[in-house]
Amino acid sequence: MLQGFIIAFSIYSKVPMPYIKQTNANRKYVTAFFPFVGLLISAFIGIWLYFAPIFHFSRLFISCIAVILPFFITGNIHFNGFLYTIDALSLKQEKVEKLKLLESHHQTISSCIHASLYILFSFCIWNELYPFFVSNTENDMIIICLLMLIYIISRCLGGLSILTFPRATETGTVAALSHHAQLKSNKIILLLILFICCLIGFFLQPMLSPFLLASGVFFFFIFRLQAIKNFGGITDEILGYFIQSCELILLTVFLLGCKYFY
Repeated sequence: MLQGFIIAFSIYSKVPMPYIKQTNANRKYVTAFFPFVGLLISAFIGIWLYFAPIFHFSRLFISCIAVILPFFITGNIHFNGFLYTIDALSLKQEKVEKLKLLESHHQTISSCIHASLYILFSFCIWNELYPFFVSNTENDMIIICLLMLIYIISRCLGGLSILTFPRATETGTVAALSHHAQLKSNKIILLLILFICCLIGFFLQPMLSPFLLASGVFFFFIFRLQAIKNFGGITDEILGYFIQSCELILLTVFLLGCKYFY
């Protein structure tokens, strides 16, 4: 189990970890520890959102760092996959050709434009969220805690996609993890973490949190259909696309919920 934890952080984060040679045996529980990478991101986000206003940082600076922190912790691994998948999706050809482009890691001007749009939109969301966690009321901590849950939920759903989506290719990290994972145990752990997030969210905000979780689950099933339709399943790059898209969707839904409920 400990080796699975170390491998999960070695693959999906830039946190320094002891080197462990990956084998079929120690890959069994890597997927179950995927949400813990999200927990680390959540911790940094929560600390930043809580202390930054105390030090009177500007609204723009706080929003900018909130956008950057996940990239800094993950080393852009998911964002790279997002961009590669964008390029592949823009190709109006059969699945085989899309997969070839996806695995070639070729980037075009289209992916550069989408990268700029993604970061700009993320920044706008955080800029709009700013008043909700600096209101000097009891709602500040509720908002911060709910925002922290987003990064855990997205990786729970990402882990479930590794375990439940068909593999588009038999090469890559996702294929190795899904092939050697203890499917039942990993699913139970991921669903349990997701359930805990749901309980925490419901305790904090019983109206907004179910809407947030439902949006993530809905996107999970829609994305599954699109991944199979366009690529035949999931790959390392498509997982990155899912994580980045899921986070952006959940942040957007959360912002809309804040506008409505607060």
